[in-house]
Amino acid sequence: MFKTIGMASGLGLALGLGLEVSLLSRGHTLAHPSTLLVMQESSLSSPSTATKADSTVASSWTTAPATTIAMEAERFSLSSSGERLLTSPFAGNEFQVWNTQTGELLTEVSSDRTTRFDALAISNDGTQVAAVVQTAQTQLLELWLWNIDTGEPLWKTPLGTLQGQFRDEAGFVFGMSPHLAFRPGDDLIVSQIYFGFDAADRPSDLQLSLHDVTSGEVAQTLETPSNDLYYDFEFSPDGTLLAGVVLGIFGLEPGKNNSVQVWQLSDGELIHTLDSDGDDALSNAFGFVDMVFTGEESLTVLAQHLYDIRLNTWNPQTGERVAHTTDLPSIDRQDRAGQLSPDGRYYYVRSDYTGTRVINLRDREVTALEGLHHRAVFSNSGNTLAIATPETIQIFFKADPKE
Repeated sequence: MFKTIGMASGLGLALGLGLEVSLLSRGHTLAHPSTLLVMQESSLSSPSTATKADSTVASSWTTAPATTIAMEAERFSLSSSGERLLTSPFAGNEFQVWNTQTGELLTEVSSDRTTRFDALAISNDGTQVAAVVQTAQTQLLELWLWNIDTGEPLWKTPLGTLQGQFRDEAGFVFGMSPHLAFRPGDDLIVSQIYFGFDAADRPSDLQLSLHDVTSGEVAQTLETPSNDLYYDFEFSPDGTLLAGVVLGIFGLEPGKNNSVQVWQLSDGELIHTLDSDGDDALSNAFGFVDMVFTGEESLTVLAQHLYDIRLNTWNPQTGERVAHTTDLPSIDRQDRAGQLSPDGRYYYVRSDYTGTRVINLRDREVTALEGLHHRAVFSNSGNTLAIATPETIQIFFKADPKE
């Protein structure tokens, strides 16, 4: 099903034989050669697609991108250090890994028309990529793991078969997107998958599992309330806790929308449900924005309704709320795509009216970023910020990484 091709020139063509690998340098990538734009003076043999900018200001972040990667990505994420970027286009038929310092394309993995990547995650150390792969003819879901440096798959394991009446033109079942993430230390992979739909076409048959990274075997299955749907997951820095946001749709009872559930991974027990705004009459109007563990005893959750902000910090061990903020600078009712940095210090946000900003939540400094931006993601180190534009991924670095 896989074919490895050594590319002397650094440019590879897909062969269309199942899932295939094109080795461009080191690692793996999924971009079609026709979509790669060379954006610096170099020979065609170079897979690098980066431009450099040295513009910085007396603030926490550079205001112009340090690196620009010519890739239109629907999904993207960073390794913990921020040195490697994983991207995938909307079609889900390929993924890429890039060097964020140089813009070099490291590796390519692409699928044929019978398979699709429904979810992707890069390991914290940047050496592996996990993927949920769906086969159109059978609707079988499998979990795969690739070695980035060789471009070769390490293992695959079946997850189950999707059930549902909603299919696209290629025959793939669509619905609630699966979720994947590596635990700190990269010893386990969490997967969240809904395999079916109930009579009201609501996603059902949730499987929330932790997989051994050496084999893909299920090491642990987590307890989940029967009617809950989840939007996002985060591990605590030491990997002992997992937090999940309950999706605020499908007529959930008041007070439950956008609440956060916390599991203790030593025994898989659900230990707390944190209701971020249960004491607010407008709590159901607030939409979840982001959450981050800033320590083993600190979980920060951000929600917004128009110009109103709720920034709550909880002790996930006890379930106690320890801080509550309702006032942030430069907030606009049109704000979208908000992201908190892993240390809880910075907030990336954009709107059509106010533009793209990085807000320092401690000293309330606002750094405006140049250009039209969409979604963004921080590295776990907090020193790298990747931002999607309509045609590129822009990489920003802290002006002072030690700050």
